[in-house]
Amino acid sequence: MHLTPLSAIAALAAHATAATIAVNVGQNGALAFSPSSAAASAGDIVEYHFFPPGHSAVMGDFNNPCAPAATGGFSSGENASPPTPPTPSNVFRVTINSTNPIFFYCGVPGHCGAGMSGAINPSS
Repeated sequence: MHLTPLSAIAALAAHATAATIAVNVGQNGALAFSPSSAAASAGDIVEYHFFPPGHSAVMGDFNNPCAPAATGGFSSGENASPPTPPTPSNVFRVTINSTNPIFFYCGVPGHCGAGMSGAINPSS
């Protein structure tokens, strides 16, 4: 793929304006995402930072928040006993493609049922 100078500048500008949103997963042993909700624009990156003993980040649906999304979605897989503090090996990144709501939860058995869920761009 060959980029023209203008398209290269546009690509760099888009990357430069993207925000990174850090979400701590299970920090201090809590069954929680912190923050549990955030606003993000298209192109922004959500980073899930995993803390022990083991958690995951899975995209769900509004009507069925503790099950994988019916179409598309993401799953970090379980990050069992990651080191503290988070290192690049236990950070999961998701690039946001639109401002539509995205619901997520921890897929470790019992965690979502205990309230371990959240949203990007939740409806008001």
